[in-house]
Amino acid sequence: MHAGTEVTPFYDPMLAKIIVHGSSRMEALDGLRAALRESELSGLETNLSYLRQVCEHPALAAGGATTSFLRDFPYHPRSIDVAEPGTQTTIQDFPGRLGYWHVGVPPSGPMDALAFRLANRLVGNAPGAAGLEITVSGPTLRFACDTRIALSGADFGARLNGQPVPRWRAVFVPGGSVLEMGSAQGAGARAYLAVGGGIEAPPYLASRSTFILGKFGGQSGRALRAGDVLHIDNPQTDSRETRKLPEGLIPQYGSEWEIGVLYGPHGSPDFHS
Repeated sequence: MHAGTEVTPFYDPMLAKIIVHGSSRMEALDGLRAALRESELSGLETNLSYLRQVCEHPALAAGGATTSFLRDFPYHPRSIDVAEPGTQTTIQDFPGRLGYWHVGVPPSGPMDALAFRLANRLVGNAPGAAGLEITVSGPTLRFACDTRIALSGADFGARLNGQPVPRWRAVFVPGGSVLEMGSAQGAGARAYLAVGGGIEAPPYLASRSTFILGKFGGQSGRALRAGDVLHIDNPQTDSRETRKLPEGLIPQYGSEWEIGVLYGPHGSPDFHS
């Protein structure tokens, strides 16, 4: 297998196989469970999460399980399905990818780092947990499990199962719910979505932030597409606590901005006319 390989649904798409042996059934099963827990695959959807849950089920340890066991197996995916991606929705983290200008990689990360961190704070994440940056028009997302979310930044008229979702507040999301985000309304063009536990993405140059031009970070180095599946790192399924940001901490977005600009070491006269 090499970069760019297309995994189609028209044949048995087995990319890897894990085989474990031991002196007893339980020793082999414990080894298989450990191998699955430590395995990481990214860039395409796999059955890794499903296999982990199958191997942790007591019926498998007891022995005698047949393929009919899988028919009624209670699989609980901890993921988010992307039904519509929006204009440019990307995975970002804080502080992003810094300190690599010497090899030609500019800083990456959320444009509005304050709003990004506040959203993470509301759902109980660390400030640097990976979340979504939403630009101009937003995505439609379907949540496979219970979790909590927080929206910050510009107003995109978000609706959860048809009901308005307040910004700057933690909101409980039952499994099966659909979040729909429209276009930016009023001042600002970017919103941020934090999910309790954070979104899984492999680190690249010490960051999970998407760098679209470099084609790395985030979801395969690109903006989200319809059909993508985002996995939640450690979903919070047992808390319906609603946490609201104090009014004094909510950033105010206006239509006029004063920005200071410094000519950097890699600046080009063509861009400073």
